[in-house]
Amino acid sequence: YFLTAGVRGDASSSNGNVNKYFLFPKTSVAIRLSNYDFWSPFKSFLPEFKLRAAFGRTGNSPIPGSKYDTFVPVNTSGKGGLIVATRRGDPNIEPEKTTEVETGFDVDILDKGTFEFSYYNRNISDLILFRALPSSSGFNQEVINGGKMRTYGFEASLVWNFFNQPNFSWYSTVNFYSSRSIITQLDVPAFNMGGFGAILGTYRIEQGKSASQIVGLENGVLKHIGDEAPDFQMSFIDNFKWNQFDLYFLVHWKKGGDIINLTKLLTDLLGTTKDLDTPEGKARLAAFGKTTHQFVESGTYVKLREVSFGYTFEKETVKKIFGNLFTKLRLGVSGHNLVTITNYSSYDPEVSNFGNRAIGHSIEVTPFPSSKSYYFDITLGF
Repeated sequence: YFLTAGVRGDASSSNGNVNKYFLFPKTSVAIRLSNYDFWSPFKSFLPEFKLRAAFGRTGNSPIPGSKYDTFVPVNTSGKGGLIVATRRGDPNIEPEKTTEVETGFDVDILDKGTFEFSYYNRNISDLILFRALPSSSGFNQEVINGGKMRTYGFEASLVWNFFNQPNFSWYSTVNFYSSRSIITQLDVPAFNMGGFGAILGTYRIEQGKSASQIVGLENGVLKHIGDEAPDFQMSFIDNFKWNQFDLYFLVHWKKGGDIINLTKLLTDLLGTTKDLDTPEGKARLAAFGKTTHQFVESGTYVKLREVSFGYTFEKETVKKIFGNLFTKLRLGVSGHNLVTITNYSSYDPEVSNFGNRAIGHSIEVTPFPSSKSYYFDITLGF
């Protein structure tokens, strides 16, 4: 049996009550079933089997100043002064709270590989939001704790040793993960965030819907037209070694995950899109301003993310070259982002016009595609 437990108490000047400690406990437990006598019939096939579960809670402090009605500087007739800002603070503001439960198991198969599986369910409460106010109140918005969100998904990993001989070895790793989210409670009206407006596609926070949904106009009506969250992602990692040679590669597969392709819109408007003379291209251009879905595409791709090949000289050869100065010499070549297989019509399905954001990162506006890199390296060991 394995058991860990702990609790953390946080107080902050950003909270409404600066003297209140918000408690964030955590605990995890695991049991090795393979150590029990009843596991003996399975021992030859599954020599190790462990069940595990974990629970934890954490918090995200309010933004600085969110509990105050702040002032902004102004100039009137050349004289400086202050006026009350248009956002009202909440003197009772509390941190956002995240509670997560994770379960899973780890198993050793035939002493040749391991398999790990985890499922998680994360609930976020007291979301910090900005609620609109009538201007007659003296403000146009206020800070509140007013929403809940749930994210859930699972991860699986398989590591397998196909061969492990003195002159040849090959082991492989496969990772799979998938995640979903839903807004379970929203104490403000649904609102858009990110993007360049509904007609060009934007992201909408709405109760009962995915937190990463994409909405757009369809004949004057705001509708769901996509979701930037992928269906799943997988990675395949393989390592080979034959005598003094070694080979490594990483392949990444992303299935789904919609992208707002505004590069296509710009080339349409400038008349340079390659299919603009086709019926499909003409219809797409004619629909601009009326519908948005024609600029939302699947971001599915398969990429050769990394590959390397090298040769390690035998110790006797290294000694002849360097004497006793070095004991290891390896020459190698490697590359990154060498091959991309996708049906995405623009430069690269890996896009993020607004940088690394939790929501609203899959917008493309004429970005630079991911660079291909090539390296030659020399490794020396003492």
